[in-house]
Amino acid sequence: MDEVVHYVVSRFPVIGADPAVINYNQIDRLRFADQAGA
Repeated sequence: MDEVVHYVVSRFPVIGADPAVINYNQIDRLRFADQAGA
C-alpha cells in the first residue's frame, strides 16, 4: 500500500459533494473504493 486515503464517516446525514465524507449507512462504499484502487 503506497497511499493513505482519509475518509470521514458520519452517523448524521451530510449534504455535500465531497466523496471523502460518507454517511454511516453507505459504509460499503469503502470496500468498493479499496477494490478500485487495487
